Amino acid sequence: LFILKNPDPKMMQINLTGFLGGSKARLFIGELWKHLASAQSSPDGIPAEFVEMKKRELLKRMVRYF
Repeated sequence: LFILKNPDPKMMQINLTGFLGGSKARLFIGELWKHLASAQSSPDGIPAEFVEMKKRELLKRMVRYF
């Protein structure tokens, strides 16, 4: 597995452009970078948005069953 200490988002976008297309690659990298930054600042390494999304999902399930 090849891991970069300092990944280059522009190079990642260029590499994904052939697969996703230009605008979708740009949007994907923008979202990915936001989640990576959030995960990096989180004590458990999970993006805060994912934690909140899971909490809302679990709350919906609880409301549905009670």
